[in-house]
Amino acid sequence: MPELSPRTRAIVTAVGFLSDAYDLFILNIAKELIIDEFPPVGSTAEEREAITSGREASLASAALLGAIAGQLVFGALADQLGRRFVFVATLACVTAGSFLSAAVSADPVLGMDVFQQLTLCRLLLGLGIGGEYPLSATVAAESSEASAKQSSSVATVFAMQGVGSVMAGLLTWIVLIAGVDHSTAWRLLLALGGVPGLLTLPWRWCMHESEAFRAISRGHHHHHHQSVPQSDQAADIVEGSSHGKPPSAATASASAAAAAQAAPGGALEPRRSGKAGGSGPGDGKQAISTMIELAGGVSHDGRPRAHSDGAGLNTGHGPEVLALAEAAGHPAARAEGEEGEEGGPGTPPGSDHGHGHDDVHAHHLDDSDAAPHHADGDARADSKRFVDPELRQSRCAGLRRTAKAAWDHRGVLAGTAGAWFLLDVAFYGVGLFGGRILEASGGSTALADVAGRQALLSAIGALGYLLAIRVIDRVGVIRLQAWGFMAAGAVFLLLAGLWAGLGTSVPMLFLAVMTLATLLMNAGPNTTTFVAPSLIFPTEARATCHGLSAATGKAGAAAGSALVPALLAAFAPGSPDGLTAVLVMCGVVLLFGVAWTRVFLGHSSL
Repeated sequence: MPELSPRTRAIVTAVGFLSDAYDLFILNIAKELIIDEFPPVGSTAEEREAITSGREASLASAALLGAIAGQLVFGALADQLGRRFVFVATLACVTAGSFLSAAVSADPVLGMDVFQQLTLCRLLLGLGIGGEYPLSATVAAESSEASAKQSSSVATVFAMQGVGSVMAGLLTWIVLIAGVDHSTAWRLLLALGGVPGLLTLPWRWCMHESEAFRAISRGHHHHHHQSVPQSDQAADIVEGSSHGKPPSAATASASAAAAAQAAPGGALEPRRSGKAGGSGPGDGKQAISTMIELAGGVSHDGRPRAHSDGAGLNTGHGPEVLALAEAAGHPAARAEGEEGEEGGPGTPPGSDHGHGHDDVHAHHLDDSDAAPHHADGDARADSKRFVDPELRQSRCAGLRRTAKAAWDHRGVLAGTAGAWFLLDVAFYGVGLFGGRILEASGGSTALADVAGRQALLSAIGALGYLLAIRVIDRVGVIRLQAWGFMAAGAVFLLLAGLWAGLGTSVPMLFLAVMTLATLLMNAGPNTTTFVAPSLIFPTEARATCHGLSAATGKAGAAAGSALVPALLAAFAPGSPDGLTAVLVMCGVVLLFGVAWTRVFLGHSSL
């Protein structure tokens, strides 16, 4: 199946993230309907309140805990197994978790009541949502490497979080206004979260592996200089072949670049011995001929002699040797190319002659320039990863490479992870209990009205995502993050002062300032904490470090979710002082984010 166009690829990635955002926000409203249908059983009001609080906490935290695990596990797997395979798995978890949440039984199943069943389903959902964070960002970043607007491309995917939050409130308002029975309404709302994933899963299956990951899989390290001298790499392939060991694709491809650059006209200068009496300069083409003969031989007329793959199949020369031959103008390369064009026996299926040697000189290739690459071939490669001993050995090397890259960037990782933690303490601390805060600000407490106000607040706040997309490439990711932290923190402190002085006497003013604070967070750190890890880390550790940063952020979300009810409970029920304390906490945390960004990320060129 042909590769998806860049536009279709972007839509598939963005729609998946929209589903994730919807699933996270919809539970804030749906849990009220669930608790109404299954009220707590207790002898006293205090006991019933305790049961309700425990149920709310389990439902709210299950998806968050699952997300932390998903961000860590799927992020790490994406740097080892590839983006495509893991990207499909994460969406499958999201889709299954949404539909299973809607299908929980009112009767006990294996001794679990409806809330315990929901907790398990939301845990599965959280795993998928967590994996979507590093995968969506990584796929978006690597799909737009050739674009001058790479930051805004990743920010566009994250903007779907705003659309998802608006949909959560809007659909709840529509369903309740339409008079749908509450026992049906919450199941319908939870099931709708799986529809986008179900529709886009086939398209995601058709996505090809990113060129950036294919490059590092062949041993090409993006964003880093190669550590082995080019002339040594070219000579090493001769030594490996002379001992009966076929040269690796990574070594040979890099050697092709060395052959092209070592001498004018493409002649390769053999490696000189450091000892006295070592070999002197020789003919580059003769060296290439020796390599070809050792690696598989040529016939008397200069055409490559086919060799067996061990199963009696005629495979011809490997692309690694032909890349060297082509760099030096050896006739074997031309002969092989002629056979490949004619479909002769020397051309293995799926070969990509004429492109592989160019990969050394570029960070990426557009799909139109790359060699033919099919989704079914990706699927076979995915299955082969688990059974091929050589690939398992290569995977160990990949783990070491990823760990080293992450360790080398540990200061930057502290910056991206810490900033995300601070943001989510405030963002989710207010967001997960937004309905309760909106009720305290005045107006109707009916669930439909609360959902409608929340949708309106989210829609206005979503303008912040659009603002971020417009300015992020010009202002810079890190500068926009620092400015956003500062502005949002100041507004939260202003909001706390307004609430302490005016209370509910001017609810519209309170809501307007709260909306402004949300807009500033979305335009600044809420977007930039997602974008920065996808661009600032090297390809071999990009998804892993993004997952670590996102998981730290979700830990901040869990902390914020625990702090807000604790602060509210520390004051008398209905007292405005509890909400004042929440707003002050959010403001201080956001201002601290300014200092954290400056210290750990201020040196970045983003």
